[in-house]
Amino acid sequence: GSASSLERVSGQLRRNEGLQPAIVLPGCARSAAAAEPGVRWAALPNFATDECGSVLTEGAERVTAEFWDKRAKKYDDEIRKHGAVYVQSIESAKSLLSIADVALDLGCGSGEYSLDIAPVVRHIHGIDTSTNMIALATAKASDRSVDNVSFHAVDIFARSLDTHGYTVVLAFSVLHLVEDIRAVVRRVHELLPTGGLFISETPCLGERGSLFRLLVSLAQKVKIAPPILSLTVAELRAEIAGAGFAITESEPWDRKNAVHRIVARKR
Repeated sequence: GSASSLERVSGQLRRNEGLQPAIVLPGCARSAAAAEPGVRWAALPNFATDECGSVLTEGAERVTAEFWDKRAKKYDDEIRKHGAVYVQSIESAKSLLSIADVALDLGCGSGEYSLDIAPVVRHIHGIDTSTNMIALATAKASDRSVDNVSFHAVDIFARSLDTHGYTVVLAFSVLHLVEDIRAVVRRVHELLPTGGLFISETPCLGERGSLFRLLVSLAQKVKIAPPILSLTVAELRAEIAGAGFAITESEPWDRKNAVHRIVARKR
């Protein structure tokens, strides 16, 4: 039935085996759709817009944070299962990192990725706008005695991030959930030194059929899916390269969920 179809769609929007929280962008002047006509938003439920049709950030921030706060425990239960794609993502990231690196985990959720990557870096800093996710991540770091990780409920535009000296930014299935992908990727570029590493895995829902996108829209209307940016692989690559990154790796990562992996370095 239609309800079960919506639940299946909601499940396919998860970050591998868990739902990925969004990074909300206070102060962004334009939505991704306004910034780049070729980039398409899936339908956004109940958001006010400005005179240009851009989503007003205050409402988006409130709705998005509430969405992931309510689902934090379920997300954490799922992500702890460490399915095959999750393991592949962790091992691939580790192969590119060193003990000298200071990493930012953008949209860290309940911290599972950060905690599993922590042993191979000097420090990893997880950020998310969901306070419930950050509370879970902080508790797990304490329980597992991981002392080179920290978690904070802030977004990527917080000026407190400027002094951390990041050498790597990780974005595991989060770029399709931001309001303004161009602003986010350029902020990532700003935070990194020349040669700094940007590792992303992004569901490119623009590569999916129109029926799937319709189901996503319906799932949003009944509040079982968050706002989602419907990117194609070409659009994703263009945003990353256009922000000043040299793409060194670009490959399908999880074909079932249209996830594409890109590794890039700041030029």
